[in-house]
Amino acid sequence: LLDRMARAAGGGGVPDYSAALAYVEKLASAIGTAPDCWEGASKARFKSARKRAEEFRKTARSELDLLEAHLLKSRAQDWTLAGRRLLDALDAYIGAIDRLMARLADPSPAEASAARRKRMDFVLKHVYLADFDSAELMRRGARFFLETEGELRDQAAEIDPASTWERIAGEIEEDHPPREGIVEFAESATRAAMDFVEARGLATLCDETRRIVVKAGDPEGPLPYAHYAPAHGGSPAAFVVVPCGPGWTEARAEEHLRGNNRCWLRIVALHEAVPGHHMQFSAAGRIRSRIRQHMHAPTYMEGWALYCEEMMGRQGFYDQRTRLTQLRMKLWRAARVLLSLGMDHHGLGRSGAVAFLRDRVLAKAPHAEKEAALYEERPHYFVAYAVGFWQIEELRERMMAAWGQGFSDRRFHDEFLSVGPVPVPLAGRIMESR
Repeated sequence: LLDRMARAAGGGGVPDYSAALAYVEKLASAIGTAPDCWEGASKARFKSARKRAEEFRKTARSELDLLEAHLLKSRAQDWTLAGRRLLDALDAYIGAIDRLMARLADPSPAEASAARRKRMDFVLKHVYLADFDSAELMRRGARFFLETEGELRDQAAEIDPASTWERIAGEIEEDHPPREGIVEFAESATRAAMDFVEARGLATLCDETRRIVVKAGDPEGPLPYAHYAPAHGGSPAAFVVVPCGPGWTEARAEEHLRGNNRCWLRIVALHEAVPGHHMQFSAAGRIRSRIRQHMHAPTYMEGWALYCEEMMGRQGFYDQRTRLTQLRMKLWRAARVLLSLGMDHHGLGRSGAVAFLRDRVLAKAPHAEKEAALYEERPHYFVAYAVGFWQIEELRERMMAAWGQGFSDRRFHDEFLSVGPVPVPLAGRIMESR
């Protein structure tokens, strides 16, 4: 960021770091005044604040060293002083947190739960711009879960009236790529989804949207499934899938492959690539507003990807077994609402969340354990999938009424993506004002 500021100030010639240095000074000043706003805050809030401050200090130290060594030789002394003031401010900030936490009593379980519920309500209202609180979110999440279970039963009856969705899901898991074939199959699934979107005219695909690679991720990493990695530096955007580890036993590899079966990977490919996250990022790169380019509203990002899974089903992309798998994935997102809220402020333990994922969603043991750990750490993020999905579906209905015969899926998708990654209700207001 500081390097971009300097190059912009230099007008494309010699970088001018005056604005960058002023920014660092301002940041240090802001950090220094933060403790003045802490009166009455709870101890529980400062545990995560301290962790983030430590992470920021570590990043700041390495980035300041890099800039000082390679970019600012002409003003090394000024930069060293500014960087030192920033790091000193961060040290003072962390020290202030430690002193405050030492004075605060550990909250009772009821107080801690109330504080977390209050924070969730704040995020829903002011970050996600939702028109409901956490209590209503829990009710909606429960309805979402039960309704999706009903859809799964109906879909199973269409496939085999004598069977159950759980049994059919087990049969689907047996159809998975070979141990060394996950990346290759993910590549073909990514291309199939992209071709379908283009052939049906569901959205406008630019050259940037068509540029994405599929590569293997870390088998021992914290994410049990695939993820999206935006283009960075000279590296292209990537759909990252999780292969089997080289030292894994046959039993462990088989369990992982069943969890990444062919039907599952077809849906994950469209979620992470096209029309999902990759299309979002490539559209954001064409937005004129610098602020909206770099925002990252979770409900917009994850809500859109979940919406795409459902939308592709409406458009006829799935066969019957892939549709059942997509409903199973929707059930998983509904479970995220229940378990994130349950762990955050209803006293649900991690083992209870793991058991729910295994028994009701049929998640594999290692995947369920990693998922539960994520819900415990980031409950606000994992409710965003369902919240954003509901908001986008509601916005689509509203735009159908507003545009009348002028409505098309392509128009809605292009207009929505052109706004950028802002909270969905704000995106709706922008679309309605055009």
